[in-house]
Amino acid sequence: MHRDLIIDIGMHRALDTEFYLKKGFRVVAVEANPELVHQCTERLRSWIDAGRLTILNIGMHSEEGEFDFYVNLEKDDWSSFVSWVGARKNTEHKVIKVRCTTFDTVLREHGVPYYLKIDIERHDAHVLRSLLGWVGAGGGRNRRTSRSRRTRSGTRRTCTQWGIARSNSWTRAS
Repeated sequence: MHRDLIIDIGMHRALDTEFYLKKGFRVVAVEANPELVHQCTERLRSWIDAGRLTILNIGMHSEEGEFDFYVNLEKDDWSSFVSWVGARKNTEHKVIKVRCTTFDTVLREHGVPYYLKIDIERHDAHVLRSLLGWVGAGGGRNRRTSRSRRTRSGTRRTCTQWGIARSNSWTRAS
């Protein structure tokens, strides 16, 4: 585990990301919406240039590939890979293709973080399933859980058993 690293899955406008940076952490921020990535990259350029921030313009999924992403044009925080979430309440939206990777890949490339924030609009389970394979293995993948089918309550129950707590974000319990 890297005690100075936070991974922010669902960076959005990078408010949480900026908070973590100001607290002294390095941050790997993941955001599927390319418009938000562009805005945040420009605004946080000094952190990127200093090597403290890495922004990945990718989505999280159960497998590598390109997937439809529903960009909500009225409430960008509703944007999602889940159609009924990104287009809810008949709000104006557009569909774009977004390159996706797995959370396993992010962990292998950037390391196991001290803290993990996940907020990706009803798509969080892909990250949690990958995380279950890492927790309890000292940062190494110890079993295949990403293909198992779990209900939302079953995933939460399993996460609790593995020492992961739920607040506004799923985090490693201390």
